[in-house]
Amino acid sequence: MTTEFETLLSRAIVGDTKERKDFADYCRSNERYILALEWYRRLADAGDAEAQYHAALLYHDGKGCPLANTGKAIELLTRSAQSGYQPAARKLAEITGVAHDEPSNDDTPPDPDQKKPLTFRDVAFKPTDDGSFCAEIVSNEDFTNYNAAYDTGYPAAPDQEAQDPSYDYDRGHYANIALTIHEPDAEDDPYARLNGLIGLSDLKTQLETIKAGIQFQARRADAGLATTTSSNHFVFVGNPGTGKTEVARVLGRILKESKLLSRGHVVEVDRSDLIAGWIGHTALKTEAVLERAIGGVLFIDEAYSLAQGSGYDFGDEALTTILKFIEDRRTDLIVIMAGIPAEMDALLASNPGLSSRFRHKITFPDFSADELCQIFDKFCRDSDYILHGDTWPALRTLFREAHKHITPELGNARFARNAFEAAIENMARRVIRNDDPDLKTLYFSDIPVFADLKTGKARSSARLLV
Repeated sequence: MTTEFETLLSRAIVGDTKERKDFADYCRSNERYILALEWYRRLADAGDAEAQYHAALLYHDGKGCPLANTGKAIELLTRSAQSGYQPAARKLAEITGVAHDEPSNDDTPPDPDQKKPLTFRDVAFKPTDDGSFCAEIVSNEDFTNYNAAYDTGYPAAPDQEAQDPSYDYDRGHYANIALTIHEPDAEDDPYARLNGLIGLSDLKTQLETIKAGIQFQARRADAGLATTTSSNHFVFVGNPGTGKTEVARVLGRILKESKLLSRGHVVEVDRSDLIAGWIGHTALKTEAVLERAIGGVLFIDEAYSLAQGSGYDFGDEALTTILKFIEDRRTDLIVIMAGIPAEMDALLASNPGLSSRFRHKITFPDFSADELCQIFDKFCRDSDYILHGDTWPALRTLFREAHKHITPELGNARFARNAFEAAIENMARRVIRNDDPDLKTLYFSDIPVFADLKTGKARSSARLLV
């Protein structure tokens, strides 16, 4: 059964100003302020004075936006009042303390010697040191310029003047949000890093195939032959802790050296970095993220979450934006979608465009017990510790037991790291209690047992060396 909300939304999408006002009014009266503000803004941008008034009230009260924005409210009220909408003029006078011009039926000619009273058109507002607002008399021309430059809630891009009326403040805001970006290390050998990863033999073989295809097309270009641009976007499938993020970082550097990417950086995002809270903003936010990844790799962790929301969740909008962007931008950008196996299979099945554009599916299998032992040993060597010979039986027992219970929550290599950190804690207690001068060697008694790591309980002191 269709709800009133769904009915009004459908009418607003295909209807005219009245249907859109009805939907915005419904959202406001039902305290769905984010949607109300978005639809009022659409009408306000089209010059609707009543919508400008209602949007200004929401901005002033901090409803539908992260914080109250008095500057934006004054801007919208001014535009509405200048169109002759008297409720806006009265509200503007209430906020600013400056009387507005009431319509008059008096036909008496004005006295040319009488001084014209100040109105809101003659006043601009500046924040004072204590955060309040005070009035400053300025010319009408200066007032217009001041409004154009006034705080809109979003920072201007470095190369864009705030007074430029064509500047898209929403896009400018999203282009400046903080993201996790890993730049390629010029001193690091990416192939040595890749070969140093434990396991992943099938992955390494597949990457060699991709690299050979890139080099082959480069040779054809050098020979003056026609080349083809293939889709080199990836799907990484595996449980947490199987090395997906690490491989993505290495891949950026490898593809830069292969001249497929110009910069080789890796932008790591998840659902929250792509989805916005306002209708129409998810596309802007996703495009801004994609633009910052040009020249490198965009790594979307837990990408399946984009297809798991409700009908008004905007995840589909993000996926559609990604597909269109990579279709238009076929070079100098690699997108990797990563996640656990079952959910990623469902994501690919939900949208035929994904499976056709993300041709390379790389599976990251769970590590075996022996591979987890090697990972533990690597943690030790990288951190300047030594494993005594008697620790290996304890390590094999620990990881064989963990391998029987391994789940996405336990997390493979993350479990090995947790075991390493627990072993260091055990070693620290032993060394400090016995005043042991050996600060590097891990012994059998330092290795935790699976039950301790699973429950988080402290180790039994009976297993500590005395």
